[in-house]
Amino acid sequence: MLAVMRDESAAQDRRDRMAAAVAPYTNARLAVVDARVVAEVNVTPLTSEERRQRARALILEAFRERPPRVVEGEYKIIAGKDATAVNCDAQAEDEAADEREG
Repeated sequence: MLAVMRDESAAQDRRDRMAAAVAPYTNARLAVVDARVVAEVNVTPLTSEERRQRARALILEAFRERPPRVVEGEYKIIAGKDATAVNCDAQAEDEAADEREG
């Protein structure tokens, strides 16, 4: 079957039939996978007050003030341009645009 399938002088219809016939022997099938998920949930009963306390703690944590992230160290030249000069040029362009608009 492989010889007929690879023979370019054979009829295309015959080559196609041989390819279909040999496919189960040359190509692996997808194995059956156990897709069962077992989840165990332990729920401890909470009182209304305990739920409120937990909710308040989570809300306070979500909205607490955090210090700004600051990069310490010297500024570097990136791709042949001074990073501070690029920032100054962009700021000057923004100020000029604000003056034109306002």
